[in-house]
Amino acid sequence: MVKETTSLDIEDEINKYHVEKKRQLFITSDVDEWMVDDFRKKMLYLETKSKNPIMVVIDSYGGDEYGMFAMYDIIRNSNCKVITCCNGKAMSAASLLLAAGDDRIMTSNSVVMIHEGWESLEHYSNRLISEAEEVKRLEDLYKKLMQKHTKLDNVFFKKMVGKNIYLTPEQCKKLNIIDNILGE
Repeated sequence: MVKETTSLDIEDEINKYHVEKKRQLFITSDVDEWMVDDFRKKMLYLETKSKNPIMVVIDSYGGDEYGMFAMYDIIRNSNCKVITCCNGKAMSAASLLLAAGDDRIMTSNSVVMIHEGWESLEHYSNRLISEAEEVKRLEDLYKKLMQKHTKLDNVFFKKMVGKNIYLTPEQCKKLNIIDNILGE
């Protein structure tokens, strides 16, 4: 009996090829706990295979802040050189993942978006105060890490209060969010 090939089988083969042969990982959806778990496992797998560089291709609107910090730590603590590449968009949480790479590149028609942190607040009363404190803590940590890897300063972050800031590849290079632009 011949097994019918499905689109999932083909997708699995493509994923396997990119991970094992090309050493490429993709962040193409919202950052969440399942993505973090998958990313961690693939990074650990690649680190055991060789010390060659790992490319992380980013095309994401962002996602969960806790997941973002976990993935940031995975990238920064890798035994391999990690190249981050924005191909499309690196928005919100994904912007920090782009900045976390040892080498950071961006395609010429991509965009980065940075904004203030926010959290959905479902309940009021005393919980509101503790949620606001946690949001502030996460926002401060995000700013600290972005400042560590880029030329973004407190003036930049004060200007963005209440706004989404969209940055071109040229602006990202000037601000040291990336090192190089592909397709210039």
